[in-house]
Amino acid sequence: MAPTRGAEVGGRIILHRVPTGIGIVPVVDVTIESLRDGDEEAAHALAEQSFGPSRPYDPVAVSPPNSDTVAAYQGDTLVGRLKVLDSAQWFGGRSVSMGGIGGVVVAPEARGQRIAQRLLDEALHRMHADGRALSTLYPTTATLYRSRGYEFAGSYTVPALRVADADLDSAVRAEPITWDDARVRALYNRVSVRRNGWLDRTDYTWASVLQGFHKKDRPHYLYGMFREDDELVAVVGYTYQPVADPDPAGELFDIDVHMLFAADGAGFADALSFLARNGTTGRLLKLLYPIDELRLSVRHGQRVRSGVTLAWMSRLVDAPAAIAARGYLPDVDAEVHLAVHDPTLVANQGPHVLRVANGVGSLEPGGRAEAHIDCGDFASLYTGYADPGFLANAGRLAGAEPPDVDALRRAFAGPPPTIVDFF
Repeated sequence: MAPTRGAEVGGRIILHRVPTGIGIVPVVDVTIESLRDGDEEAAHALAEQSFGPSRPYDPVAVSPPNSDTVAAYQGDTLVGRLKVLDSAQWFGGRSVSMGGIGGVVVAPEARGQRIAQRLLDEALHRMHADGRALSTLYPTTATLYRSRGYEFAGSYTVPALRVADADLDSAVRAEPITWDDARVRALYNRVSVRRNGWLDRTDYTWASVLQGFHKKDRPHYLYGMFREDDELVAVVGYTYQPVADPDPAGELFDIDVHMLFAADGAGFADALSFLARNGTTGRLLKLLYPIDELRLSVRHGQRVRSGVTLAWMSRLVDAPAAIAARGYLPDVDAEVHLAVHDPTLVANQGPHVLRVANGVGSLEPGGRAEAHIDCGDFASLYTGYADPGFLANAGRLAGAEPPDVDALRRAFAGPPPTIVDFF
């Protein structure tokens, strides 16, 4: 097969084959644009070719508007698309605007023509124009996303432990609660602000969470944990998963905990002890929760199994805006002269001075360009996932001196970055 080359002509991406001496393959005209009205079901069907069969297409399901779906068309045929989720993430106790990338798919017959890269480039330029500071995604292939400036930046974990190990001897008052109870959302907001990476959920992301929970193929339950003054201190949403080989002693099911957040350690103990009430017939708890916090919270932390672990990637869409938006420890006083490399979003490219003081950060053009950093590694530092000492030792922070490494470590110190939402 002849090699493929691409060029952008008049706002369209033209993909064509190079002559091979045995003929010329006709030009393939692929346009990159927003998803056209009426093609929503076609986009759903296209996703099934990459991610496998899912639920039947539902025209009233929660989905981003077509203007936030970047699509590739060959004539009138949809051959690729990705969705941009308008959201935000907490970093340093402040909300940072974020575009979540999901559902990146290209039709099998159109693969190998760099359409995915073009979709991502278009999405990044749109997000930059819209004023989004960050972009985050769950990668199916790191090489594709690294080529567009993303790097690993945090984790999504579903650890497991035996139901009996969740009993923390807490006196629990649990009652069924509904998602539309305003206290549920208020408690999540109170909890998430303290965790780097958790979503600052918008109306859309809340609707998506509720839709996913209510469409579980098994009965689902939502409970609140209350204190004597009727204060809601924890929320637990879960389903039962029958085990394939029930234990003769009576272990009949696992408990999939799809939602768990608590106001404090006592509230978390209430939630775990409530779940432990299933100990006579339950085998494992599988909790969508940061694994390190779980290990630190239960008596036998060594028994916590790693379970499902997914890594997510981020990139700085508007680097100065991202630095200005997040929070920092109030006692940090740091300055680093960076040379940022970002060939995709050239507005981020070049020498910049990073300054952090009194809980406020800035990234201003200019300076001495002493420490060279790729935009992906910059994002990994930003979230607190990568240690600057590791990057320096790996040659990915060239020119950085020990004081620079120390300043970056102090600037982006904080809890490890995690997410409890999948998109």
